[in-house]
Amino acid sequence: MKLWVKIALYLGLLSAGAWLALQFNASYEALQAEGAQRGEDSPSLSPKHYREIMTYGAVGFAVVFALALLVARDVSKLVGEYTMRVFNLDESMGIKDTQYELADEAWRNGKYLDAIRLLREYLSNHPKEIHALVRIAEIYDKDLKNYTAAALEYEKVLEYTINPERWGWIAIRLVNIYTGELGENEKGLALLRRIVSEHPQSKAADKARARLKLYEEAGAEAREKERVMGVFSKLVSPDVVDTLLGAQELNFGGERKRLTVMFADIRGFTSMTDGTRDEALAYIQQHGLNEEQAKAHMDDIARETLATINIYLSTIADMVKKHEGTLDKYMGDCVMAFWGAPAENPHHALYAVWAAVDSQQAIQQLNLKREEENQRRAQDNLNRERQGLPPLPPLPVLNLGIGINTGEMIVGLMGSESHILNYTVFGREVNVAARLEGVAGGGRVIIGSGTYEDIQRLAPELAARCQSLEPVAVKGIKEPVPVYNVPWEELELATGES
Repeated sequence: MKLWVKIALYLGLLSAGAWLALQFNASYEALQAEGAQRGEDSPSLSPKHYREIMTYGAVGFAVVFALALLVARDVSKLVGEYTMRVFNLDESMGIKDTQYELADEAWRNGKYLDAIRLLREYLSNHPKEIHALVRIAEIYDKDLKNYTAAALEYEKVLEYTINPERWGWIAIRLVNIYTGELGENEKGLALLRRIVSEHPQSKAADKARARLKLYEEAGAEAREKERVMGVFSKLVSPDVVDTLLGAQELNFGGERKRLTVMFADIRGFTSMTDGTRDEALAYIQQHGLNEEQAKAHMDDIARETLATINIYLSTIADMVKKHEGTLDKYMGDCVMAFWGAPAENPHHALYAVWAAVDSQQAIQQLNLKREEENQRRAQDNLNRERQGLPPLPPLPVLNLGIGINTGEMIVGLMGSESHILNYTVFGREVNVAARLEGVAGGGRVIIGSGTYEDIQRLAPELAARCQSLEPVAVKGIKEPVPVYNVPWEELELATGES
């Protein structure tokens, strides 16, 4: 009920009650006056006065009853909201004890299954802490990529009473999983309708209505678009997904376009894995571990190695999405991304360079934090040695080499519906970008002539800072390719030079 309607209703009932009270009092005083004229101490009721008093009394009782119902409704609502706060039904007001901190530490170290186990134990002790259940769902979703398990956990979350906006956006994420990764469109449709029905005033409900409208207006074509959007929600930023949803026509079947592609490779990863393996084998031999203990130790090393590479790759992926790029794929320790598709972007070359500069700066900051942590570990290891404990291994510090190129290439969905479907680019200019990534070595951003020419047009001050290098020979191309180095260390921000 709107506020002004509620206020008008309260005022109307109060006014009616006051008027009835006045009328009742007037009738009673008239009766007393007539009795006094007749000399009666207790005047008798005439039929007229009896009807008036009974009418005013009955209507007054109805008004008071209606007012009481209104007050009871509002009071019960306030009590309900207070109860939610007291009993912590809103997941945003969670208790985080030592057990929760252990789960968080396991997650930070890439031990996702251990984190889930600890969170479930925490939930058994604190069943109202719904935020822990949300965390389990997000680990399955974002870290383990186990979308079936993630869907089951998100479904459990939606059974609880939590903040309507939070509930709605969790439901929207579950819709994306249903219609994208799991291909269960009917479940997605049913959940969209539930969002609109249960929380019609929420922003998530607005989003759900927009998506339902797509289904209703375009039928099978819109459902196909929604399925594809479910796939793209992992590859591009939410803003780009919204742009695609609002597009009149989308072409994923394959087309030739002028785009910009980037390859970003983590340097030193192979030598790091070889080094950690050798150290693990030496530790096993030195401490005489049996087969089971040796396997457990090697598994720990493997998890730490995977956690390390995931931190670096996700840092790059965040910068790609920040600058409206499309994540193509992870190739071992390399990220492939491109700009200009599926959403049009006339500044795709500049956005790619911004993403590369931001990636290098983010990796630099990450390395500084890891070096500080290594210094702390070195101090801790002195105490651990005295206690007979194994030393904490230093965190690897890795570098990044980036190659970028702009030109005509083929873009579209490649693969099979029944197996793996990938939205990707290929062609001569893509091969050049891959070659430039190899030239970049560690800590450089190398761009091709096509990218440089676009930068000259879009950001001449940035282009003036780029350094021309010796042309590079590329397999399959007769003439050496002109290349340029982007001095990212001199740039304070990726969106503007110092």
